[in-house]
Amino acid sequence: MLGCIAIAALFLPAGLNKFMGVEGTTGYFASLGLPAVVILVWQSLQYWLHQVLVQLVLMAARQRLSN
Repeated sequence: MLGCIAIAALFLPAGLNKFMGVEGTTGYFASLGLPAVVILVWQSLQYWLHQVLVQLVLMAARQRLSN
């Protein structure tokens, strides 16, 4: 459990920077020449948030099953 929290602490700042600096992420995607960058950015943020929520649910379920 402690290992999961430590790994989450490594990736959490990067994910939060995506939300705080949407214009930076949009600019990066635009520099790659991708079409519809605003839609892609919001989809990537939605995917990241979904992954965080799934990980939290799985951690809670594992904790509950181990007790």
